[in-house]
Amino acid sequence: KLISAYQEVNENEIDWSPVFEYAKDKNWVVLNHHWGSADLLWEYAKNFPTVTFVIGHAYYEYENVVKKQDNVFMCTCASFVTPEFASIEYLWGNLPVEKILHGSDCLDLDFCTAIGPLAYSKIIPEKDKEKILGVNALDLMKQLKWNIRIPQYNESLRKSEKLR
Repeated sequence: KLISAYQEVNENEIDWSPVFEYAKDKNWVVLNHHWGSADLLWEYAKNFPTVTFVIGHAYYEYENVVKKQDNVFMCTCASFVTPEFASIEYLWGNLPVEKILHGSDCLDLDFCTAIGPLAYSKIIPEKDKEKILGVNALDLMKQLKWNIRIPQYNESLRKSEKLR
């Protein structure tokens, strides 16, 4: 997790490239609360396609980067703090659901505030809620070839792959 806000350093003034150079062959996920400008995140994602970038809060400004860069994902963290951040329903309606990862920022934020807006949404289908709450993260771990063993998840994957 990268964060420079606590040190009052502007993300646009930091070159994180040495970190990504180190991470690029390790199947790492790099999370940052705010990546600076959308153009900067675009360049990182383009220059380091084997690094997975997660936007640590539901910022509107990265919508296009998430849609167009395969290795960039949006976290739902603080999606209840509107209008500063995008609501969970906005994320769901404007991003590929597979690119949305549940985030809580606990212990900073109350865990319930991260789940409530999603759990009680009347427009997001239950299947998509499941994806956001964990299936997308598990799929990402599988894609990164992380050794995860969740019997129920692995069994449902085997069944769905047989149907394809």
